[in-house]
Amino acid sequence: MKADGKELSKILTIELKNKMEKLNNINFVVILVGNDTNSLIYIKYKQKKCEELGINFKLNQYDINISEKELLCEIIKINTDISIDSCIIQLPLPLHLNQNNVLNSLDPKKDADGFTFYNLGRLIKHNKNDFIIKPATVLGIEKIINYYNIETKGKNIVIIGKSVIVGTPLGLVLSNESTYSGTITLCDKNTENLQEVCKNADILIVSVGKHNLIDHTFELKKSVSIIDVGINRIKDESKKSGFKTEGDVEFNYFEDKCEFITPVPGGVGPMTVICLIENIINLKRNSLK
Repeated sequence: MKADGKELSKILTIELKNKMEKLNNINFVVILVGNDTNSLIYIKYKQKKCEELGINFKLNQYDINISEKELLCEIIKINTDISIDSCIIQLPLPLHLNQNNVLNSLDPKKDADGFTFYNLGRLIKHNKNDFIIKPATVLGIEKIINYYNIETKGKNIVIIGKSVIVGTPLGLVLSNESTYSGTITLCDKNTENLQEVCKNADILIVSVGKHNLIDHTFELKKSVSIIDVGINRIKDESKKSGFKTEGDVEFNYFEDKCEFITPVPGGVGPMTVICLIENIINLKRNSLK
């Protein structure tokens, strides 16, 4: 089965519009350092979805050479501004800025990305009904698993990629015994015999950013569910932009050789954006309790 992230995101958009009916004046801020082209593209997607749902969107863009001390001061202003409900710090940051210091300077109650140590730490142990902010891509993958009824309990779940944005927090979420109770194998570029590891996977989640890392040389179960988080720009002269977007999995090869697969584009990507919006709305709702 081929997943349709675009269609699922439309369903979730309707649900979020219903949640918005009782909320007024949600103010969301994006912090951007520099003018990275890809970051600006991603921010545009977020702005468009915010505007669609009636969320007030603001971009605070700073010079690429801003000092860490100056940036932290700007974040403190956001923390203390009661009119601002939530904020994200667009990654990647310039190398002269300590990413951990910057991310953790944000008030966890305004952390729409869920990247502060406080919010990431809560992933280690939480119950099903606890209020918790999860990284948007992690939440998006959860919703795909739930919507398509992919069984996780006791299943071998292989995650390739250990970033704090996807792989590591996703491993914590899917291994939680009160929710998904999966058996997690967390891999990275140094994992030996990766093909052997993947052979046993009931669910394979790939988030590396390496085009066709999982290709026709991999022997996977016919019953495997594949979730491809990778985004790779590939030269394609037939496209107006000169590029096409493909994932970390050789989609055309595996599409009819597995139980379930997400495409790139149109799979996890749309879910990441809509789940960020859900985080923004939930932070507002929680602040009013």
